[in-house]
Amino acid sequence: MGAETGSSRNGLMVACEGDWGLPCEFEERDIRMCPVCNNEVDREDMDFTRDCHGITFRLVCRQCWARLMSKGYDGEYYTEADEQIEDDY
Repeated sequence: MGAETGSSRNGLMVACEGDWGLPCEFEERDIRMCPVCNNEVDREDMDFTRDCHGITFRLVCRQCWARLMSKGYDGEYYTEADEQIEDDY
């Protein structure tokens, strides 16, 4: 009678119980691209990685997060000396 339960169209999640006489509901979803694997992922299924000092680094899917954080931090180790852009800065 109505749309399929759980189908997706243009980033909107269709939740419909049309067979039982209830109206269809549309739930907007925040779909993003994981910068590591380039997969489309719901924002709820993503976490921020942290650099070697615990500072938020980048937002990735949970599968990539586990791989990137296996050594305890994402990216390369750096010190305060690495942060200085120019000598007279």
